[in-house]
Amino acid sequence: MKGTTMSLLSSLVNSVKTHALPFLHSTSSSKPISPQKTSSPPSLLGGLGKIIKSQIDQIAPQWIQSIQNQKTLAANPGLQKILDGQATLKKSPTPSKETGIVQDLLRMKGYPIDDQKGTQRGYFGEKTEAALKKYQADHKLTADGIVGKKTLASLLSVEASKTTKTSSVEAKTKAPASAKEFIDRYASYAIESQKQTGVPASVTLAQAALESNWGKSAPGYNFFGVKGTGPAGSQSLKTWEVVDGKKITVSADFRKYNNPAESFVDHANVIANSRYLKQAMDHTDSPFAFIESLQSGKAKYATDPDYVKKITSIINSHELEKYDEMARASAD
Repeated sequence: MKGTTMSLLSSLVNSVKTHALPFLHSTSSSKPISPQKTSSPPSLLGGLGKIIKSQIDQIAPQWIQSIQNQKTLAANPGLQKILDGQATLKKSPTPSKETGIVQDLLRMKGYPIDDQKGTQRGYFGEKTEAALKKYQADHKLTADGIVGKKTLASLLSVEASKTTKTSSVEAKTKAPASAKEFIDRYASYAIESQKQTGVPASVTLAQAALESNWGKSAPGYNFFGVKGTGPAGSQSLKTWEVVDGKKITVSADFRKYNNPAESFVDHANVIANSRYLKQAMDHTDSPFAFIESLQSGKAKYATDPDYVKKITSIINSHELEKYDEMARASAD
């Protein structure tokens, strides 16, 4: 992983050499700058800043993923043994943390899996094996459905080109046909999000269900209607908000993601790091107190006056609190 991080830094340096230095050379002048032209240097720095920022925006998600992968390996000796060629992982009726992580990695690469026994992750069944074989074939690995040294190293890789290429596979996946199918498909993302950020999985899953209409409307993998620019850029979309008690339609820029995992974790980080919403993080032990807190501050999470009622109803009717317990148990 150290080599991967260094290569990302090298990519940034080379890009600045390629793009920034010619820019500086082309805009320099041997003539003295008159007092009337003193605005040129800020313009120049602004142009250079945009170039560097664009490169960081491309590299940062890969760099962050590289660091997360290092933490994953440090916390899971079983995965390290596979990387060292001392063990493999294959279809088994017995669940394991290693299988759960491999499933998450496959999803992040764009190979969805819906074969957890019940709703619990970590079971290496037929669909996990099929997704793994597809991934192996697409990446010119031995398509045997076994996680060995080369396959795991490939899954842990963070090259942007592979992420972009494989994400198109999941883009072709049909929207869930039912609430149960939505929950089965995306519960693992909510669980992983809770493990990383502390935001209750039940709240995250209920919000994703409500705001994406159970997966039927999540353009750019934006399940939560988060505005701004995401890891994959932005998109202009129409949405509705409640202003002065009236429901109105507005257009805005919304974040785009490369996969659902990015969307779920980013949504949780928005809550955890917002000065207006982070008070909810004092209630992570209760999803109901958590969602109440999101709507009780000066700046509310949603403009819909019935938002708390709707989220609470989804959590209760689909018994989503069990995913909070799963997240706690798997984090121990």
